[in-house]
Amino acid sequence: MKKMISVLIAAALLCCMSIGFAEGEYLNIQEIRETAPDRWQKDFETKWRNVNVDAEIVIPDVEQLPVVLVSGGATEPALTAEETGWDEVRCQDAYSLILVNDDTEYPKSVDGVRVGGPTSKGSWYGDYEMEKAYIPMHDITLEEIISMTREKVTLFGYDPDNFDWESPRQIWTHHIYAAGTKKDILPGYMSMRVSPKIDGVPVVSHIYKASLEGWTNRNDEFLNDVETHIGYDGYTDDFTHIFLSPLKVNETLAEDIPLCSFDKVLAAVEKEINAGHIRKVYEIKLGYVLYNQPGVYREKGLSPAEVQAQWEEMAYYAKPMWQVNCLYVKSASGSVRDVSSYTDDERNSLDYHQLLIDAQTGEMVVLGEEKDRYEFKGFTPWDEVQ
Repeated sequence: MKKMISVLIAAALLCCMSIGFAEGEYLNIQEIRETAPDRWQKDFETKWRNVNVDAEIVIPDVEQLPVVLVSGGATEPALTAEETGWDEVRCQDAYSLILVNDDTEYPKSVDGVRVGGPTSKGSWYGDYEMEKAYIPMHDITLEEIISMTREKVTLFGYDPDNFDWESPRQIWTHHIYAAGTKKDILPGYMSMRVSPKIDGVPVVSHIYKASLEGWTNRNDEFLNDVETHIGYDGYTDDFTHIFLSPLKVNETLAEDIPLCSFDKVLAAVEKEINAGHIRKVYEIKLGYVLYNQPGVYREKGLSPAEVQAQWEEMAYYAKPMWQVNCLYVKSASGSVRDVSSYTDDERNSLDYHQLLIDAQTGEMVVLGEEKDRYEFKGFTPWDEVQ
């Protein structure tokens, strides 16, 4: 099978690859956590402007940082919709357990005032407040929604600790206004995107998101940025859906790997600041990035069902990376583009980027157009640097 062949190819790559560490330039995850600050604070005077950095440093509280091969961990549910109170329960594929409640039916009017359609207003990518009630005209807090979500996940036999509930990728809210106004007339609803975790380490991205110029998707590539979607409706006071995307570890290639110093990571960020590109840094977060298996592409001439079957067999290599959440402008003299009026989070600017830095080399990852740009190319093990 192609999967087994690709694993053997990757194993051969690991045996011969060397990133080129010099003696004494590597640390383990515990040493990184001990030496890195909680926040990075520094003022820069560039040719174009001053940049004041006050960024949170997020490092998983784990003892080791392995490199693993993962795939979808969703299984056929042992409980039915009737047993759990959902309107629909099904396993769509290896990456999706689908829990759905029927669409909400809003009244046509309230106290003689016509009800308008849902309107998106409010989107956040960070700085979440657990005690905040995000849903318009409802007092349920983010912490309470997360707590109930954990209970639902547990009920279906999944470990809720395998998801990064405390740091959602995005939260966005929707208002139900009186028709023709911007005045709330009914409780709205909230949606949330959440990353999976692998042994306590969040999966922050798929490697295709590394390109600052955007990414292109050829029909023969597998690009799967795994995430869980959650919706909660304030009007019905219940979930609208949970699309759960768990992962399972198929193989551990290394129990732990050497990491470059955090100073080297900061040097890569400073280079982009001094070049006039990075204008603000929000967080620098250590997590996993998914890579495709070497040599595995979509086969030509397959039916949609056959493509789906091949996709479900796809596995991904999870390698440690630093994710830099920042405002990045390609032109050093250009301005950060405005944020849409429907939100108060400045990260909704089109210039919000999540850059990736290799946790072993400290180099910023920028993808080209070569055919194998999304393929896993190995890592440097401890015995090659000791």
